[in-house]
Amino acid sequence: MFNSKIFKIVVIGLSFLFSGNALSATLEDLVEARQGIMKLYAVNLDYLGDMLRERIPYNKKAAQDAADNLMALATFKSYTLWPEGSGMDNPQLRGKTWTKPELWQNKAEVSALQQELIKALEVTVYNAAWSLDGIQESLKDVNGVCNGCHKKYMAEK
Repeated sequence: MFNSKIFKIVVIGLSFLFSGNALSATLEDLVEARQGIMKLYAVNLDYLGDMLRERIPYNKKAAQDAADNLMALATFKSYTLWPEGSGMDNPQLRGKTWTKPELWQNKAEVSALQQELIKALEVTVYNAAWSLDGIQESLKDVNGVCNGCHKKYMAEK
């Protein structure tokens, strides 16, 4: 289902597109791009979750690809998509983003959470090719980091 080479090409392409165009892209474009990254996280997490819930059979290669995709997203240099003023406090973006302005006031904490996510995903990447139980345990840590950040820096829709 997942082709990690194609996924990496898409991520790299988006990187070039938005890093070179970040100044000419509209705030709406930047919000849409970062929401796209979050959707890619969700697709890959859901795929692993479907294996855990036995909705689909465990497949070592597919699990590894999904875990690798998650790591690619976590290490993707997306800072150009998060300029100050692109949160829900911007009247121009009301109803388009639910990012709280506190995110930009706590950059060090957000960066630390990003590093926690990468560490949790390192375990997931390792476990993906070995056991479903290992994936389940490591995804608890991944979800904990994701939920911690979202609860603090994302408003309810």
